[in-house]
Amino acid sequence: MERSERQNVRDYSSADRKERKELAERLLAVMDRLGKIAVAFSGGVDSCVLARAAVESAQKNGWPTFAVTAESPSMPREDLEVIRKNAHEIGISHQFVRTEELVLAEYRANGTDRCFHCKRHILERLKETARNAGFTLLAEGSNADDLHDFRPGFRAVQEHGVRSPLCDAGLTKENVRELARFWNLSAAEKPSTPCLATRIAYGLEITQERLAQIEFAENWLAEKGVSPLRVRLHENGLARIETTAEWFSFLTQPELREEMLAEFRKAGFTWVSLDLAGYQSGSLLQAVRGKPKV
Repeated sequence: MERSERQNVRDYSSADRKERKELAERLLAVMDRLGKIAVAFSGGVDSCVLARAAVESAQKNGWPTFAVTAESPSMPREDLEVIRKNAHEIGISHQFVRTEELVLAEYRANGTDRCFHCKRHILERLKETARNAGFTLLAEGSNADDLHDFRPGFRAVQEHGVRSPLCDAGLTKENVRELARFWNLSAAEKPSTPCLATRIAYGLEITQERLAQIEFAENWLAEKGVSPLRVRLHENGLARIETTAEWFSFLTQPELREEMLAEFRKAGFTWVSLDLAGYQSGSLLQAVRGKPKV
């Protein structure tokens, strides 16, 4: 590498660090103003950055902080250990609390407002747990990009008076990832992993059995290395696999295809399909709106 090229690399890295530091300062200023606060902690990159900022602010100002995670029926079981490890890495006091959204008829009905009913129930449990731990304020990890997306759950956040410091600091998803890299967090490159209920077609009742079906199917495919990945559940037991086109030939190999059919049927699926449109975030909502992507 020529000297000028090496200098450009150093200059870029220096500018990169400066930008990340400025992002951190913006978020920490918000946290300092909020004061003593508990964090709704999912273990994803947004809540990890929020929790790290809470720890930084708490250490600076001499107050405690606390993270609480909803142990939901729609949470993949393997996520629990990842969440524990991330909380330990960040150095925040942490607790799980079980939630029971499946008892809610509005949630089980699985309309397009499902996330509102779920989030409202979860936030009630998290706020109660935070209060019992001595915290009157609760913060959650929505970022500025979420404000422009379909997020019915955010209405519950606002109704419950839960704070959204990443939004208050004007941080986008990419800003959040930059901060996670700045703080060397393990979650920095972690893809978004919405709950298992988001895989069930709107209008199809959410049950523990269906959530377990989806978890089994996604785990089975993930063990084969398939990523990114979603298994959507439709009426009459139809599984619709979404992944990128590079995996199509792999998944349709005769031996693997037969093994997959056998395993999925054993789990309770009737039909198994591969969506030629590929991996699509929010594809079930697109179907409801009548605008599928092609």
